[in-house]
Amino acid sequence: MALKTSLAGRVRNTTLPKTHALLPLHEAVVNGIQAIDARFPDDAAGRGRLTVRIHRERQGAFDLSAGSPGRAPLKIITGFSVEDNGIGFTPDNMTSFETLDSDYKAGIGCRGVGRLLWLVAFDRVEVRSAYYEGGTLAGR
Repeated sequence: MALKTSLAGRVRNTTLPKTHALLPLHEAVVNGIQAIDARFPDDAAGRGRLTVRIHRERQGAFDLSAGSPGRAPLKIITGFSVEDNGIGFTPDNMTSFETLDSDYKAGIGCRGVGRLLWLVAFDRVEVRSAYYEGGTLAGR
């Protein structure tokens, strides 16, 4: 017997409480750290680079109320970018990414559900990756 799954159904059934709203960002950062560890196993702290950017609306709201404390409210967050110089979406990593509940990185505590949290939390996710395959630079 072969089991089938519905991605839309899995996303619909995946919960993300408001108290854990930053968990998808956390998952992306952890993935970046793991990719750096895989590329630089002996010097991840020295050679690894991970950057997280918070994107906000360009136009903020004006506080014109009388007696306002003077501090302008922060602009609304519209998205995040996470960049790393890790190993990238190698064929093995891509296969794992495309497999729900993958056990590819189970040995380091991963459950293979982080990408579902991205789909629950964000309207759009874009992944760009460069990696080496047989000594040649490739990309996805």
